[in-house]
Amino acid sequence: MRIISLLPSNTELACALGLADQIVGISHECDYPPEVSDRPILTSSGIAKNLNTEQIHEQVSKEVKNSHALYHIDQSLLESLRPELILTQAKCDVCAVDYDEVEAAVAKLPFPHPKILSFQPDSLEDLFEDLRKIAIATGRQQQAETVIAQWRQRIEKVHEIVRSTKERPRVLLLEWLKPLMAAGSWSPQLVKLAGGEHGLNPGPGKAKKITWDQVRQYDPEVLVLIPCGFTIEKTLRDISLLTALPGWQTLSAVRAKKVFAVDGSSYFNRPGPRLVDSLEILASLLHPKLFLNSFTQTSVLSLY
Repeated sequence: MRIISLLPSNTELACALGLADQIVGISHECDYPPEVSDRPILTSSGIAKNLNTEQIHEQVSKEVKNSHALYHIDQSLLESLRPELILTQAKCDVCAVDYDEVEAAVAKLPFPHPKILSFQPDSLEDLFEDLRKIAIATGRQQQAETVIAQWRQRIEKVHEIVRSTKERPRVLLLEWLKPLMAAGSWSPQLVKLAGGEHGLNPGPGKAKKITWDQVRQYDPEVLVLIPCGFTIEKTLRDISLLTALPGWQTLSAVRAKKVFAVDGSSYFNRPGPRLVDSLEILASLLHPKLFLNSFTQTSVLSLY
């Protein structure tokens, strides 16, 4: 089957089913696993490069207000690749190609049109179902159940260890630095499973805009920076947006040296197989005495 994936998480899910060799095209953000890096890229972003957090938010808000598409599909390349299955999303138009754009592009293709699978996960359970949907479309149902069983085993292992302690630190996963956004969707569930409380956005629901006064009043004991689509290096370039705020040094997380930057682009923001890795990372940050470090220096950096 000839598969096109227009979202990094979908690419990883397909590869988890052993479909890497059937992926004939990817999005400009599909960077994992390495074996798909040489595939033709069908999308491009209209967001200028090298902008900081605040500038990105301003440009995105302006483009959305003016009903301008943030991402574009290479129509001629799409036609030449002759896909039979397209994996996309209907969750966040800011993160990837809009679903309507995908439908419009497919409508221009010669018959027979490829099947479109669109996902909008909000939890780990949704992640499992998304994998199953890809498996059904590609005849990989048995492989899907094997992978899901492995994920569940890892999740339960974390849950079992967490049960041995009554400590439930106040946690804040920051999905954006200006404006401040408390992570939503699956993130509150990850915090709970990892043995913490995500009080500023307990879920369910989308990321939530919060104020600095709310952060100071909540006073997180563990602060994890996971700006959407940002590597650690890019987060560090914008860290002054936080550290310059009044009362930064008085936060419990800062005083306890429990402020961490995580490669959000690869982990917490991406609803694919590495959400389970994200859970293990988070458990290690919240309860370091109970867990061996489930991360490398390239995925997590202790800041304060």
